[in-house]
Amino acid sequence: INNGWSNSAIQAAAFVANCIAAACFDVSNATATTITWTEVAVVATLGGITSVLQGGKFGHGFVAAGLTTGAGKLIAKQGTTAWANRGPLRRIATRATIGGTASAITGGKFGNGAITAGFAAALGESWESYEVVGSADKRLSLTSEREQRENQYSIKANDRELNPDGYALGNDALRDEVASLYKNLSNELGTENFQFKVTGGDRYMKNGQAYSSTDGSLIGKSGGAHLRGDAVDLRIKYQNDDLIPVNIVRPAVNRTNLIFDQNAMPHHYSDQHYHLQLPRGFKP
Repeated sequence: INNGWSNSAIQAAAFVANCIAAACFDVSNATATTITWTEVAVVATLGGITSVLQGGKFGHGFVAAGLTTGAGKLIAKQGTTAWANRGPLRRIATRATIGGTASAITGGKFGNGAITAGFAAALGESWESYEVVGSADKRLSLTSEREQRENQYSIKANDRELNPDGYALGNDALRDEVASLYKNLSNELGTENFQFKVTGGDRYMKNGQAYSSTDGSLIGKSGGAHLRGDAVDLRIKYQNDDLIPVNIVRPAVNRTNLIFDQNAMPHHYSDQHYHLQLPRGFKP
């Protein structure tokens, strides 16, 4: 059963589907500005097939989708950042309008052309890189922001990343001391098979409340060391989630410039994290 499709249309659909599945063509980046005839041809063919499925003509869908792809890339090239920041829904709406207009000009229906172009535009969006924040007009590229934060505040020791969640730690000396602590504790334990990672970093005050410099989340009350950028919270546990006790961690800490706050020891916190800080005014 082919629902009125010609053999050539069926073959074209199969060819395009196989090519997309095999990633033969790059139709996956709606914010890119490079225009290739291959991409235009693939999207145009998809548009033609979609138009036939809607009861329209292959040519109208072909022109609408192809012209939309080319026009969208040209728009992006004129203002790459602005186009990317419009978000997927606005980019799809823009291309749907172009497709509908192109279809009407070539003798087809505006609605069919808009649907065809919108489908082609949606195919090219990287939806996993965006999250709606507040409204459909605001998009946040979580992937790039997280990677930038992780790179900026990375702490590595013995090829192990000690700040995998990218907590804000703007004090270079503090990050160096964390790396030294990890090495000291590894020697103390005679193994690196234990949990050790940053779980808290810099904070700032706003309207009398403390907020995380990492993601802006409300913390409430905070000690001054975190606000100065001199403190770090650390998860230091055995693999079975038991706390590595203070009497084992303390000798490793004593061989760094970090100090304990006796009012902020692991037993003071529900997650039993270690709070360590540099002395006020510390200069490396």
